[in-house]
Amino acid sequence: MSQPCDDLWQRIAAHHFGPADASLTFAARLARENRWSLAEAEPVIEDYRRFCHLAVTAGHEVTPSDAVDQAWHLHLIYSCDYWEKSCPLVLRADLHHGPTSGDPVEAGRYYRQYAATLAAYQAAFRQAPPAAI
Repeated sequence: MSQPCDDLWQRIAAHHFGPADASLTFAARLARENRWSLAEAEPVIEDYRRFCHLAVTAGHEVTPSDAVDQAWHLHLIYSCDYWEKSCPLVLRADLHHGPTSGDPVEAGRYYRQYAATLAAYQAAFRQAPPAAI
């Protein structure tokens, strides 16, 4: 997969999610909480990295896949890492998570945003996102 060659991507790729000394790693926790294997969780984390890049660079709101949203939810729980490191130092932007209200009009908006996210993903990474993610 092609990756952007910019400073933002370099910072995102180098960032370690969660405490480095944790006995249960971010990937292991993501796998456990979603009943995935570690081999299933690790590509989701890589796609979460790509989502974060798009959130800063796409120029419009982006909507994650369900799997990537699970990684985002977990990252939010690591609040110190998320708000004190990831957003200000890595992304250099706040990345807020806004859940849907379930309204049918809002569902249409998220559907359109997801389609725009997929198009932005294709443009930035020169291929479609993995079908499994």
